[in-house]
Amino acid sequence: MVVMVEFRIPMPLTTEEYRIGNLFTTAKTTKLEAQRSEGAGIEVIKNEPCNHPKYGPGQYTLKKYYIHDKLPGWLRTILPKANAVLVEESYNCFPYVRTELTIELFKKFKMTVETQLREGPAGTEDNALQIPPRLLKKRQVEVIDIVESKLPKDSAAKYGEFDPTTSRCGRAARGPLKKGWRKTQVKQHTHKHTHVQVKPIMCAYKLVTADFDYFGLKSKVETFMIGYERDLFLSTHRQMFCWMDE
Repeated sequence: MVVMVEFRIPMPLTTEEYRIGNLFTTAKTTKLEAQRSEGAGIEVIKNEPCNHPKYGPGQYTLKKYYIHDKLPGWLRTILPKANAVLVEESYNCFPYVRTELTIELFKKFKMTVETQLREGPAGTEDNALQIPPRLLKKRQVEVIDIVESKLPKDSAAKYGEFDPTTSRCGRAARGPLKKGWRKTQVKQHTHKHTHVQVKPIMCAYKLVTADFDYFGLKSKVETFMIGYERDLFLSTHRQMFCWMDE
């Protein structure tokens, strides 16, 4: 049985700001990853316009991630370095994105990440990704708050320190964010700045589906992959907010 977790990530952005910020953050984190000694090597195979039969025009990318050094020790013992290649196929058809992740050695492994962007009250839409009723009962839901959610210190998805509680976007006059920022609409006035904390607000709904159909390792690998994606979402969305002025 597959594992399905829907992560809901409220952001103090419009969906168009999110689209631009996500492209910038992806490009910058890819560069940072390549510079890290323990990072994943990345090979871009394709990056071209597409026309998805269901979601319309967008951008198609095909990438390979060489991930052996990012894996925990127990997983490196069963995945030789030469085979530790994660293949990512993605259709970015704003405001919908579908990404599929596979590893050639493990034919019975697949992970899918579906993203739907929505403006309005953040995280309150019950089925933004239109999950069929037969699958909806399997779904778990977790809200990721870029201020209050915790990122493990040893997380492989962590790229430096990014703190939305101390970061302010001067051009958009947003931040720093405080605890409870999603529930309160506050303007903070100082002798230098006005800090607008909440408006605008939108939410990225990300449904992660993981299936590692190998006896004895299924639960452990699926839990690791879901946890890594959760940490990656938190880390990159913190970066997106803190890099708004770049």
